Amino acid sequence: MYTAIKPSTRSTVNASPKNSETSLVEESIEREEVMKSSKEYNKEKPLRERVRAAARPKNEIKVMNEAQKEYAWADKYQPLCLEDFICNKDKATQLQALARGGACGHFIFEGPPGVGKRTMIWAMLREAFGRDTIHAREEFKAFNLKGEMVGSIEVHVKQSPQHVEVNLSELKGYEKHVIVELMRETQDKTTNKALPCGLDNCRAIILYEADKLSTDALLYIKWLLERYKGCNKVFFCCSDVSKLQAIKSLCTVVELLPPSKTETVAVLKFIAKQEGIDLPHELAERFAENSKNNFCLAIRSFEATWKKCYPFKENQVILTGWEDNIADIAKNMIEEQSPKQYALSTS
Repeated sequence: MYTAIKPSTRSTVNASPKNSETSLVEESIEREEVMKSSKEYNKEKPLRERVRAAARPKNEIKVMNEAQKEYAWADKYQPLCLEDFICNKDKATQLQALARGGACGHFIFEGPPGVGKRTMIWAMLREAFGRDTIHAREEFKAFNLKGEMVGSIEVHVKQSPQHVEVNLSELKGYEKHVIVELMRETQDKTTNKALPCGLDNCRAIILYEADKLSTDALLYIKWLLERYKGCNKVFFCCSDVSKLQAIKSLCTVVELLPPSKTETVAVLKFIAKQEGIDLPHELAERFAENSKNNFCLAIRSFEATWKKCYPFKENQVILTGWEDNIADIAKNMIEEQSPKQYALSTS
């Protein structure tokens, strides 16, 4: 990366004043090139980001269709509308009334992993904007980092004209920069003083794992929410709302409870009926218990076990659906021990 300064080949004994001045100018230019190269080198991205960039084709948009998914039931049978929810139906009904009323504002969705926070938010957006209007795609979006050693970062986002969603745990300390860029971008797209607040000038920002934000970041976000008022919705997803006290007063809190064993079994029995599978009630209960009543894990476990062994046996061994993934990762890491392989295994 550095540019070497070449020693001058001119004789300094018999050099004329003009030639000496020319030599000095050339050396000055060469020094500037060295300094420029050094600055560019120091602004280079951290190793982790360079490895991930090398492992990923440029301009790649990660879109996975149904045919590429090994386990598809969790997506296939997730509720698309608020009226379809079995668990937390009372919360879905309240959100349905808010969405139909055109209310804009900020929300905190609290609940353990797999409880359906993402699914319910998406159902609410469909209720607000129309069931067939939201067509999201996954891509990598560049965000500028003013005042940081790294000039910019690429963040995996999912977005449509009506919304954008980001997992805050992937931002590695740059949460404030990304959130302010998203809010400014949303404000620029939706602000129109000639139009009343409505669906035509409203956009949602969904932030996952918000309880991992620092106190400093939360106070800054509170200032942003108060500054960028208008037709926007910001959804914060977390497992513990007590960690979001700084912004709690500015949001509507929606607490989602984990499904009961009865509700989980009901969902599994419904899927079995739709797929034409004979699922014994006792086995359905075992799926629910092993997954600790996590809908996604229970459904994946059911599908993985069905693919591996059907008809089911009396003492059926229950799979989780991750066995093949773990085996593939281990195999690849043994065959190729490199930073690239490490990045792929942790992505």
